[in-house]
Amino acid sequence: MVMDKQFRTPEEMCMFRRFLCDSPLEAEHSPDGPEMGYGSFHQQYWLDGRIVAVGVIDILPTCVSSVYLYYHPDFASLSLGSYSALREIAFTRQLQKQSPKLCYYYLGFYIHSCPKMRYKVSYTN
Repeated sequence: MVMDKQFRTPEEMCMFRRFLCDSPLEAEHSPDGPEMGYGSFHQQYWLDGRIVAVGVIDILPTCVSSVYLYYHPDFASLSLGSYSALREIAFTRQLQKQSPKLCYYYLGFYIHSCPKMRYKVSYTN
């Protein structure tokens, strides 16, 4: 996988790793929550035996929050941001069957000036 951003310093790489890998959310299980519990998770997207994308999500008591998606640049034409959003919506609905109060999906931040985020405009209530 190739990351968009090239890090100029080890500190930048450390901050990026902390954002995606070292979640402040601690894993937690609740009797009325989903089987896997609450916390941060990575979802892998595979195609023909190759990993093409990884999505980072937070599962919270009332919602699934999309944190970040990175993908292999060879597969940019597949609109993997849109695909992952649809999969995460379906996943939220599946989790709601286990935990009825878990019924919201947050698409994450939207920055209009970032072309890679413009697909998010298509998703409204």
